[in-house]
Amino acid sequence: MLVTPQIDSLRFPNLWDTDVRAAKTLKINMVDLRLILDIFNVFNANTALVRNDNIGSPTFDALARNLSPRIARIGVTVGTEPLVHPQTSFASR
Repeated sequence: MLVTPQIDSLRFPNLWDTDVRAAKTLKINMVDLRLILDIFNVFNANTALVRNDNIGSPTFDALARNLSPRIARIGVTVGTEPLVHPQTSFASR
């Protein structure tokens, strides 16, 4: 039984979200440092993700959750060069 006359009449709008990552790898001696900058929700969309769908509730169709605001994350990863190069293979004799 459908509550609405058409399927998807209460469907949320399409979700468009843009995330960006920039990374730079620095090699210092035998240590690789990778500097990372992530920006999530670049255009700061305020898209509805969850609404109250309980028809009997006085807050029916009220916004319960929306897309997180724009946020930036800065990170560093540290690694070392492998002792054996990946091209090296040990063939059985």
